[in-house]
Amino acid sequence: MLVTLAISSLIGGLLGALILVITPAEAFRRVVPFLVLFATLVLASRNVLARKLGRNSTGEDHVTTAGRIWGAIFQLLVATCGGYFGAGIGILMLGSFSIMGLRDIHKMNAIKTPLGAIINVTAFVFFRSRAWWFGPWHFS
Repeated sequence: MLVTLAISSLIGGLLGALILVITPAEAFRRVVPFLVLFATLVLASRNVLARKLGRNSTGEDHVTTAGRIWGAIFQLLVATCGGYFGAGIGILMLGSFSIMGLRDIHKMNAIKTPLGAIINVTAFVFFRSRAWWFGPWHFS
């Protein structure tokens, strides 16, 4: 499961960084409040979403095949947001893991931390390589 989520994180982090550099700054200013709102809503409604998807809201971790697929897709979206903006990805990942079927917050944090690092390092490498090729102030 971790390898699949790591691949989604790498691809999404790169995609988000690319979207950031090809869109105008005004688009960033307009979309950021909605990204933060979305992250908050996912975390707040994770138990409701988990019940609707047939996941138990208490007890042991139980990740099904559908949960793994959902997790990979959602992680790609989270990583894209992370490469684009960065804030809120931890909250989004915790909500996603809960919906997937994970319940142990320590396990969830243990998975979240390296995935967040992959997203941020991928975006950093992308931005740094652009600065190396085009100069530090050429980001439009």
